[in-house]
Amino acid sequence: MTFQKLGKEFEELRNEYRRGMPQKLERVQKLWAIVSTSKSVGRPLQELCRELHTIAGSAGTFGLPQLSEVALAAETHLIASGTVGEEGKQKMARLLAELKDASLPPG
Repeated sequence: MTFQKLGKEFEELRNEYRRGMPQKLERVQKLWAIVSTSKSVGRPLQELCRELHTIAGSAGTFGLPQLSEVALAAETHLIASGTVGEEGKQKMARLLAELKDASLPPG
């Protein structure tokens, strides 16, 4: 297999990964809606952190470093804050908007 063909195959895999991103982001948004409005957030918060962790790792694998960095920042913010206050909610909303932007194809 030539490097050119390998590059094309990797690009196809990256595009396929991007096509699946709207569903992943929808799940993240649904979990965030629960976490940001509920008093008891244990399990949804864990699931949200896991989803963000998965995106951070897989995006890096598929050559999407910005998406990976934003997902990691969101995960880190949730873990560090422990609870979701008003300031934390605003920061998380910004990070989720950045996550969506980073998931879009260039151009």
